[in-house]
Amino acid sequence: SHASEYQQLIASLATMEEKPYSLKGKFEIANKINHPKFGLGIVRSVQIDKIEVVFSDEVKLLIHNRP
Repeated sequence: SHASEYQQLIASLATMEEKPYSLKGKFEIANKINHPKFGLGIVRSVQIDKIEVVFSDEVKLLIHNRP
C-alpha cells in the first residue's frame, strides 16, 4: 500500500532536506517535498510537467516545472 511505501521512503530519505513545493519548482525522483496542503511527500515519478508524489495518506499527481 502507499502508506507502507511512504514509511519506507521517509525512513530511507531521513537525512534528505525537504524542498518547498511550488508550480515553478523542478523536482526529481526521490525528492522530499513539503506541500502546504498535503504535507510531506516523496516524488515517485517525474514527467516534463507533472510529478507523482507519495504522501502519508494518498498519492497525488502535481504540476511542476512551470515557467
